Amino acid sequence: MRITIAELKQNGFSKELLKRSEVWDKLYSVLGENAPRKRLLHVDYKGKGRDMNRSHILYQPLGVRDGEMIASLMRAYEARGCTVSGIVEVDGQCRITAVHYVRPGFLEECVQDLAETAKGHN
Repeated sequence: MRITIAELKQNGFSKELLKRSEVWDKLYSVLGENAPRKRLLHVDYKGKGRDMNRSHILYQPLGVRDGEMIASLMRAYEARGCTVSGIVEVDGQCRITAVHYVRPGFLEECVQDLAETAKGHN
């Protein structure tokens, strides 16, 4: 089952990842303005016939464009035999700050899921 934005807000970004990233934040802080940019990304994907999702913290080096970073992340999923459905960026409160990728047809699937869920509640 696909994670909803409400669930992401309720459960939050992976607290374990955020805790681990604090070490990298301290290490990179010595670089000042040359430090890589910290990105909180949430990926919705299909793997092994199931809808799945995963939180990622990426440190984007200077000079690497957003499109290159997203393409690299997508290639990593594809190499594992997965199909990426969507990639969003969130802030520390799990508010979406950017939508980096949406697979064609994904929004229609989401609406269909919502419609089926609504039918089940009637």
